[in-house]
Amino acid sequence: PPPATLGFSFHISNDTQRGERESYLRQFRSRRVDGFIINRTRLRDERIATLREHGVPFAAFGRTDGDNAFTYVDEDGVHCMREIVNHLAALGHRRLAFISEPLSLTKATHRLRGFRVGLKANGLPFDADLVVEAGYRQDAGRRAADQLLAQPDPPTALVACNDLLALGAIASAQDRALVVGRDVSITGFDDILLAGYVRPALTTIHLPAHQLGGMVVERLVQQIRGDDVAPSVIMKPELIVRGSTGPPPS
Repeated sequence: PPPATLGFSFHISNDTQRGERESYLRQFRSRRVDGFIINRTRLRDERIATLREHGVPFAAFGRTDGDNAFTYVDEDGVHCMREIVNHLAALGHRRLAFISEPLSLTKATHRLRGFRVGLKANGLPFDADLVVEAGYRQDAGRRAADQLLAQPDPPTALVACNDLLALGAIASAQDRALVVGRDVSITGFDDILLAGYVRPALTTIHLPAHQLGGMVVERLVQQIRGDDVAPSVIMKPELIVRGSTGPPPS
């Protein structure tokens, strides 16, 4: 159930002007905050280290690159990206590129690792020149795809780290009069609402965001109330195949 039905209110804060560590401790010591939800976890996450050090209740959507002995809910990004590469390789693609979110984020690192694992499993080489570290949204995806598609030997498939990056990549391909799904294949990750309405519809990983968000909130509330906390969980979302992927051009 949502926090309001449990007697809790939810507040989104970006108050980090004095540094994240000080901001989190200040909010907790004010007694106006009972706990935190951490999103977009980083490989080395000062927020998590600080909250653990001071015994502050929190739950995270994602893991870190270190000790993950805290409460979290996460997706198996390695598994999901391997599924995408398997799908593209089965279609006949041999030159795949990766458009990444910032690699300081754990999820981006996991997804890139899954991409590399998928290439190796399918006997395909990894080419560092076909990996572009971008931002989060369409404009970053468009710029990254511009860079990749302008290469003398461009990739036949672009694997984006999220759906917004993929939508930007679709725009870049269409700017070049390429037919997505025929001249170049593009995949995303998350299955946001727009993924099913863009043309062609986007092949992507269906991340059940509402379910995952509810699980994170449930675990935080359990900590605050002193109840037994449900164990951390790593989900394996499914691949949704749509029109943005097809065999490579002959």
